[in-house]
Amino acid sequence: MLLSHYYYYYYYYYYFCCYNYFYYNYYYLFYNYNYYYYYYDYYYYHYYYYYFYYYY
Repeated sequence: MLLSHYYYYYYYYYYFCCYNYFYYNYYYLFYNYNYYYYYYDYYYYHYYYYYFYYYY
């Protein structure tokens, strides 16, 4: 019985660890995506800025 409890405890701990790992990677990917998107908009904005500066 004690071994069974230990097994379930280990199983839930492992599941919780992997779940947090997946969740952390998801947020990390989401953060990098937003970071990349921010730089993309930043350069796009400068591109239009120089474009209007050049033509006007």
